Amino acid sequence: MIRKTLAVAGILGVAAIGVSACAASPEPDSYSEQGKSTKQVPTTKHTDAKKAPARWKTHMNDVELGMSMTQVKALLGKPADTDSTEMDVVGDTTTMDTWTYGDVITDDTTWVLSFTDGKLDSKSRI
Repeated sequence: MIRKTLAVAGILGVAAIGVSACAASPEPDSYSEQGKSTKQVPTTKHTDAKKAPARWKTHMNDVELGMSMTQVKALLGKPADTDSTEMDVVGDTTTMDTWTYGDVITDDTTWVLSFTDGKLDSKSRI
């Protein structure tokens, strides 16, 4: 009888954990549903002075379309990842660059900046 009582208690305990996990509020399908802005979300303050937020986190709101790659890099620092593509359109070569700031896994926000011929033409928060 004691074994049956312990087994039932164990099952009820697992069921209670499952029910409490379901009570959490649902997350949005994408981060962009939380707001319709391309503004950087305020970063949390760090108690450790040695771990200040990355420069791109505090200056992303200063980045504007039309800026050169040099201006963006001066504001935000080196991107975490880059990609470049050249296209030949009727004898004219167009260069498209994509810079990524942040890491999808470790950062609250990740930004993708797209440049066409060295000028910023898109700024997206992931």
